[in-house]
Amino acid sequence: MKKLNCIMVAFALLALFLVPAAALAADRHYWSGSDVQGYGYTFENTTGDNWTCTRSGGKRTVSGKYTEVTRTEDFIEIQLIGNKNERCRIYKSKWYSWSKTDGEWIEMASGKWGY
Repeated sequence: MKKLNCIMVAFALLALFLVPAAALAADRHYWSGSDVQGYGYTFENTTGDNWTCTRSGGKRTVSGKYTEVTRTEDFIEIQLIGNKNERCRIYKSKWYSWSKTDGEWIEMASGKWGY
């Protein structure tokens, strides 16, 4: 009986911690924003760890395929497929891109998570 109670407590604790994390992750599948030049950007989690970034504005729309490499409570980091140096971090209200030349994250656009 004690073993059964311990197992039930373990499952309850597991659910207590996993459900909020899963809900947070589910909320972050689409981000949209714009830069100071007026270009619009969207990041969309298409399937699993796959993301598509689309830039709109100007004379044409450009998109790229990314893969998710890190997910924290603060940001999701993605990497351009085929180029390990091209990385982005998507935060709640900002999008940053890694600058290999400068060795730091550069703010690219302001935006927000959407549905």
